[in-house]
Amino acid sequence: MGKHVTYPTWNSLYKKFEKREAVGVEPTAGNWPTYFLRRNRRGEFTDFNGEVIEWEIKDPSEVDFTGKELTIVRSTLNKLTAKQKKIAKYYAGMPTSNWSLVAGKLISAYQLSPPLAARMLSALQLGISDTLCVVWHYKYLWDVARPIQLDPSLKTVICTPRFPSYVSGHAAVAGCANTILSHFFPHEAEKLHDIAEEDAASRLFSGIHFHADNEEGLKLGTQIGEYVVSALNYQKITVEVQKSNKHANLSTHYASPLDDCQHCESILDRHIK
Repeated sequence: MGKHVTYPTWNSLYKKFEKREAVGVEPTAGNWPTYFLRRNRRGEFTDFNGEVIEWEIKDPSEVDFTGKELTIVRSTLNKLTAKQKKIAKYYAGMPTSNWSLVAGKLISAYQLSPPLAARMLSALQLGISDTLCVVWHYKYLWDVARPIQLDPSLKTVICTPRFPSYVSGHAAVAGCANTILSHFFPHEAEKLHDIAEEDAASRLFSGIHFHADNEEGLKLGTQIGEYVVSALNYQKITVEVQKSNKHANLSTHYASPLDDCQHCESILDRHIK
């Protein structure tokens, strides 16, 4: 990492509690090819013009994970409402699934043509793919511990994922998806923003992410989404932006929770039934 780390790391605490070597999920995903973003010879992310991107997120050394952030997680779990628990479970699955569902509702409400629907979906999914590559790069570079590793007594709502905490992938995907979909459907921007905020907050409600993970993740995803929209605007396909308001019903009612807690692997998740 090239510098002194001032916060507890996921890798070191994994070994401490699990008594085995850390085996993360897709640890090389940060090196996978990207579509809207580029990498230079130094491995830095660049835009289409080769300009190095300055990410608008905090270095984890600036975040008080063991103090302020852990206190927020404890307080949230201690005061968790029934609705917040539903939100945590609803968004517990893959973030790509959540936003594909939203995109499908928009396609139906606006009756997009097959070519335009395909263009919108490809922009969305490729933007999300780029976002997760960036997130995974920094997750394993910074190696920030999870809340439950700092306080094993936490009663999380869902299983803690088997990879570092900062920044939140769900939050970053939400920020990116919100930005891209709001480009295609500007009249739905307010509803999309609310869904993104709720998706990000669900990770705090579940107890598996710090507030900073989600806040900074939203920033990162939004920034990547803006690069995607810039690329789309450069192509000048004006028909893609929907001019009328079809009032799409994007409410979830939390009817189909995407619960990923059936096969918890960490001994720290032993309280989850």
